[in-house]
Amino acid sequence: MFGTNIEVPVLRDYEHALQHYNSIVPIRGSDDLRPICKTANGRRRKHQVIRLNTTGGIPSVQCVLYATACVTFLSNGEIHVTDGGYQTRSTFAFVGGILGAARMFVHQDRTWLSLSNGDYAAPVLTNVLRLRPYVTLGDQETLRKFEVLNPVPMRKVVLDRKAFNQIKKQYAPFRTYVRHMEKVFDGRNQDRVYWASLMKQLQDPSLLQGKEQRHEWAECMPYMILRAQDLKQTTQEVFLDWLKRVHAKEVFVDTIQPEGELVTDRNRHYLSQQ
Repeated sequence: MFGTNIEVPVLRDYEHALQHYNSIVPIRGSDDLRPICKTANGRRRKHQVIRLNTTGGIPSVQCVLYATACVTFLSNGEIHVTDGGYQTRSTFAFVGGILGAARMFVHQDRTWLSLSNGDYAAPVLTNVLRLRPYVTLGDQETLRKFEVLNPVPMRKVVLDRKAFNQIKKQYAPFRTYVRHMEKVFDGRNQDRVYWASLMKQLQDPSLLQGKEQRHEWAECMPYMILRAQDLKQTTQEVFLDWLKRVHAKEVFVDTIQPEGELVTDRNRHYLSQQ
């Protein structure tokens, strides 16, 4: 009967939520304040309440944490879920407790809801996921499933490895040059701002391509070595990062991911810098 948040009831749908609402005696002397937990300890939690309201003109039962209606059961069968902008453990536990078969969490600064049929990000503008239960097996709450009515198409910037490998080959001599110079270059007391400015002034990356050494090689080499030292990375990692930034439009593809898939979009900043 109860979810992961101790004493918070698992509610199936509007009828079940309305039944639970009617079973709770309002706090004496209050304006119909009804704690969602009916136990003696739960009734002291006046920041967790259940109330009647309308949502878009539709009668609804709202499960409220502090001032946020985190889970709303509508008479048309929909369930609206939101964190109200509060990405907190208490909010996530409250939502998961009421839904029973769901887990709310943060991933890459966005709120997600994990269901038995996948993971779904909350819409950016409304921050509300609209659900409809499509399996109800009595009190077997762990078997409940939800259909997401407003899934957000999630995009992911993917590296085209074939294109990237082709571009890497064009810079192979320069990369070898940097690796050799790394053994003899003294990074102490070097003006990092100066070397970074030379790298930034490189207007034509193709000057670092090919087998013929140019003076640009000597100007850009210190930046690679010093940045690797500062970031505690290898020069290979710094070089590949630079290559991705310079050739972002050629080596990255913006894709739409399958519905219900947890998306980790680590490469988007490369395109946003263009």
